[in-house]
Amino acid sequence: MRIVIADDHPLVLFGLECTLKRISGIDLCATARNSSELIERLNAHRPDILITDFSMPGGSHGDGVLLLGYLLRNYPKLKIIVLTMMTSLSMQEQILDTGVHALVLKSDQETELELALASVERGQRYISTHAAILEKKAAEQQASRESPTRSVEASRRSANRNSRR
Repeated sequence: MRIVIADDHPLVLFGLECTLKRISGIDLCATARNSSELIERLNAHRPDILITDFSMPGGSHGDGVLLLGYLLRNYPKLKIIVLTMMTSLSMQEQILDTGVHALVLKSDQETELELALASVERGQRYISTHAAILEKKAAEQQASRESPTRSVEASRRSANRNSRR
């Protein structure tokens, strides 16, 4: 797997490099610190996979959803793993709605990145465990807000069942 990594934080890039060097079958082609460097590296190396930060200011191609849309349109064969600190469900949904192949949080264990790489290589989408838990909790909270009368009714039924015993 030929990989390019992009993040505006040098220590994050270093950590990613160290992590990827331990995984067999990985060819780390290049690193980039902004969108301009990223596009240059993608054109020069034509990797299979890009691991990129979501928020990466600087550069002529922007960052966030704008950059992801550009990458997906202009590099349709490129598999994109987004590595982010964004824990907001709405932000995660925006990221996934772009069509990226994987979402991994920077707070996840490094094994999540390995799982994401393996899944993406097999053509499967991947959402890290921590991101999926946040997504599930948010969905449960939304469901409870949407149907408060249902929970009240369920509580009454349960109380009635218990009182009959």
